[in-house]
Amino acid sequence: MKQYGSIVVITIRDAAITALFTVSKRTVMEIRQLRALVAVADTGSVTRAAQVLHLVQPAVTRHIATLEDELETQLFERTRAGMLLTEVGEQVLERARRALREIDRAKEVASKSVHSVSGHVSVGLLPSVARAIGLRLSDAIVSHHPGLQLRLTVGYAGHLAKWLETGAVDFAILFGQPMSSAFSVDPVAIEELWAIASVDSLEDTGSPIPLEHALSQPMIIPNPPHGLRTLIDDAAARLGITPSVVLETNDATLQLALVADKLGWSMLPASMATTGTRGADVIAVPTTPPLTRTLSLVRPRGRMSASEAVAHEVSLDAVTAMVDQGLWTAP
Repeated sequence: MKQYGSIVVITIRDAAITALFTVSKRTVMEIRQLRALVAVADTGSVTRAAQVLHLVQPAVTRHIATLEDELETQLFERTRAGMLLTEVGEQVLERARRALREIDRAKEVASKSVHSVSGHVSVGLLPSVARAIGLRLSDAIVSHHPGLQLRLTVGYAGHLAKWLETGAVDFAILFGQPMSSAFSVDPVAIEELWAIASVDSLEDTGSPIPLEHALSQPMIIPNPPHGLRTLIDDAAARLGITPSVVLETNDATLQLALVADKLGWSMLPASMATTGTRGADVIAVPTTPPLTRTLSLVRPRGRMSASEAVAHEVSLDAVTAMVDQGLWTAP
């Protein structure tokens, strides 16, 4: 393993494989693939590996499948006795352990300078994203970067775009917002919109319901030009449905309260729906086909300051963790 600036090259000579790790969102995913490989090899089971890594089982399966696809070889034999390494898998495992040890050592060296980062950074979040990821960002910054002052600014997509252009926020997580070429727009997660109904209007069977059925109900949804309203209207048009909108509000908490009061149905991002429905008299269920939105990390092009780079990396880590835990999916 050799390091050239921000690039770490790991060469697996016996298998004639070279894996390239860069300091980016992709780095996090590839390191996680190696950790998944080691955990599955050590436990002999994807289920037990998931417990060790504190991930959901499909995330571990995905990491192994992606690694095998990238290396163009089979690393494990799936048997009734468990996951058994192939001959090539044994060779890759040995070098994966060595690479992870080197990466851990590099983190220890880097932490001395990373922890000394200071300054201010402002992150723009959509209201729904703020509920899902705001605490993760805050905890990571406070715990690991005490010299960094984080400002979380919550607003709708149009407002966030304007704040990015004026420099009021350094970067933002948003969706469906056209940006000029002066900005870097990197898709980071895909989120489903779920149908929300009162407990008297829908039986919670644990199964998705037809999207057409959900959109045919009396609806309580945001008013145009809200991004979620655009998604809902476009989906209804594709299905040949004209939504019956009984109430319009951009406030998700109020939407939930109105649905609980049996005034209609709504649709909200899954991260917000599952958080907001706890203890409420409503049910949140996915639909088939799913109605989705793509979340992107948007920032001005060009070099970032040290504080912006740290907050940017923490944001990617937080999103990746939520994807691995099954709260969002990767784009």
